[in-house]
Amino acid sequence: RDKAEPLRWMALAEAQIRRLGGDPGLTSELLLQRADVFLLAFDDESALVDLEAAVKLQAERGAADPVVARSLSALARAYQQAERYGEAIATFERALTLMRATLGPIHPQTIALAVNFGGCLGSSGHYAAAERVLATAQVEAARIYPTDHQDLATGAHMRGIALTGLGRYDEALAL
Repeated sequence: RDKAEPLRWMALAEAQIRRLGGDPGLTSELLLQRADVFLLAFDDESALVDLEAAVKLQAERGAADPVVARSLSALARAYQQAERYGEAIATFERALTLMRATLGPIHPQTIALAVNFGGCLGSSGHYAAAERVLATAQVEAARIYPTDHQDLATGAHMRGIALTGLGRYDEALAL
């Protein structure tokens, strides 16, 4: 398959949505899916346009908060991929606040979002903030996951990177 094939399917879906009356929920979902395709094709700017439009559309239609939080998370990851860290951090903060308020702090989606946020903070050199976010996520994850769960390992790995960035090697090794 070539990279253009998914975009052809998206164009077909978009045409169908317009024919059916431009349902905001379907349009928003289409924009999110098309953004994923753009990100896979390393077209960050096109992905950002679609993600920003999806978030705006969801806000206008009063979408449920977890839906908006997941879209904000996708937007934050796209900003991070484009190395627009200031926007990524602000968007991650907004998404995490919304996710915690709606699903609670000990929900798998909330924990995954916190780990992604911590990774972004670490990637942008904010190691102390990353370590705080990841330490909290690690405690919350330990409350719901068995000790051998992959998300615990991922969070510990990310936290170890943040600790290493802070020069706290012994703590990183202990994880």
